[in-house]
Amino acid sequence: MMIISFDLDGTLIDSFSIHWDAMKTTGKKLGIPVEEKDKLLFAGAREEEGLKIVHKGISQEKLDKFRALKDKTYNDNQHNITSFPDTMMTLHELSKKAKLLVLSNSYHAEIIRSLNFAGINPLIFDKIIGADEVDHPKPSADEILLAEKLEKHDVDYHVGDTVVDMQTGNSAGVKAIGVTTGITPREMLEKQNPFKVIDHLSELLKIIK
Repeated sequence: MMIISFDLDGTLIDSFSIHWDAMKTTGKKLGIPVEEKDKLLFAGAREEEGLKIVHKGISQEKLDKFRALKDKTYNDNQHNITSFPDTMMTLHELSKKAKLLVLSNSYHAEIIRSLNFAGINPLIFDKIIGADEVDHPKPSADEILLAEKLEKHDVDYHVGDTVVDMQTGNSAGVKAIGVTTGITPREMLEKQNPFKVIDHLSELLKIIK
């Protein structure tokens, strides 16, 4: 049976605006501002990586404080998360012919909460792997490699909404499928030479037979 891995935020659930509001609130409180022009730096990557670019030389102590407060602020508003249209229908149909995984740069417990708030049953996924379970988060291939080790089978497709996801799939030798439901423009996804770029998750049903 084939294996399909999915990113979470921006791919299965509509959550970036909640993440971004938490980022801005945290930045204002700690005097570490983030601006709209830098938004794409935080799409798919861990917040620490974007902050290192925006605030060169930022200390690890400040990064840790930012992460802790941002996570708390986000968690307080997680109940506002929704899934994208047809997500559950698509996952249900795909689960008939493939094992489904979630590979996210969120932490494992946060992934579970987000799925539940979005009305997606976590049990539809064979494995859920977060950034706290690997040495290096995406765009490293670590999450895919861990999934393949646990499943004793190659991952066939990785579906995500960011450049980071396309790089992750390519670095692992997996067919990367970009979906434009996040904030990353189609042309940025296409520049990464993915297998396909789609506009709606349900288009997977035509691609993956």
